[in-house]
Amino acid sequence: MGEIELYNNVTGELLNSAPIEGAGLSSIAEVSASSDNFDKIVIIVSGTVTITGDKESDGDPSNDIFIHSSDFYQVINLTEVVNLQDYPIVTMEPTVDFQHYISSQKLHTTATIRANPDYIITGANPIVFDYNGVMQLYDEVSGNLLKSSSLSGDGLSNAVTIAADTATFDGFVIIASGTISCYADIESDGDLSNDLLISEAEFSEIRMFDLRE
Repeated sequence: MGEIELYNNVTGELLNSAPIEGAGLSSIAEVSASSDNFDKIVIIVSGTVTITGDKESDGDPSNDIFIHSSDFYQVINLTEVVNLQDYPIVTMEPTVDFQHYISSQKLHTTATIRANPDYIITGANPIVFDYNGVMQLYDEVSGNLLKSSSLSGDGLSNAVTIAADTATFDGFVIIASGTISCYADIESDGDLSNDLLISEAEFSEIRMFDLRE
């Protein structure tokens, strides 16, 4: 029995913890924390290993015979456990900006999505951002979907545009949503199929457009 804990070694804040439990010659415990302070995380693993004899081989621990116990305790920086060269860390905070204009009674709306990455460490391979999303335009009154346009591509930003007739509508609801995936381009070959997935971030933004104003 024991516990694995993740601390910020600068502030001393406990980031997360998980129990260590089970039986056998080894035990595996998993704990997670935000990668924002990747290089400041320290791992503390502690607990006790107890050896007992299974009396009458009945699988009932309540009547087992105590043989021996030993404590374990180890402190190590996360950077000593994870190979930063092989596992680059990139976090994203996507934003969506809308631009509108009306021409010949048509509303033209462009949504620009930006990944806004924070490179903690990028390793030796180039970083690629892959966009997968959609922009949808609904009738504000009926709620009917009028237009839809997919978003795809790569880069630090991407844009998608929809045009809709305004003649018979009072207003629109415009939604841009999707996912940005960050990859390490292994061997710099431009082939996404062999790339290493680093992180993903979702984006979703709603804009109301009132045509009665």
